[in-house]
Amino acid sequence: MAKNDPAEQDVTLNMAQLVELVQSMAKANMLDAEAISTIAAKAATTASETLKDQWWNEAKYPAVSAFNPAGEKAHPRPELKGDVYWAGYLLRGDELTRDEIDLLNQVQPGSYRMRDRGGNDQPFIVRDLDPTVRGSRRLLILFPCTDTDQRHNLPTMVEMLTQVLQPVAA
Repeated sequence: MAKNDPAEQDVTLNMAQLVELVQSMAKANMLDAEAISTIAAKAATTASETLKDQWWNEAKYPAVSAFNPAGEKAHPRPELKGDVYWAGYLLRGDELTRDEIDLLNQVQPGSYRMRDRGGNDQPFIVRDLDPTVRGSRRLLILFPCTDTDQRHNLPTMVEMLTQVLQPVAA
């Protein structure tokens, strides 16, 4: 067929127009089920090819987040070792930064001291929830946070853990 032959020219139809065309051709016995299936498959393939770069592509997604701005694919964070409860809340590795995970993985059970933002000395307690189970790591980390003033004076998680792991001589 020649290039200017009407049968070879591209035609743009919206979904409603395509459905109407197929229904009218089917009523006129111009199409059987196989022909309709072929038309639908070709339309779906064409639409998919046209829109392929506009949709989510898992292979190209860098997994960038506020917790890992460098991207999980290029710079994966380490796994959080065991279960760690921060003032009763179970921490999840995907909700922590690399620094937080690194510090949490280093902390050991014990009683420590830290300074709040007001310069007050505060207790920081790390309890082993399974002391009799060898190889288990389930920690409960407690510090004063029962009232609003205490919570407002708390340093960040990284600051607290750094104080506990690297105490400054008084």
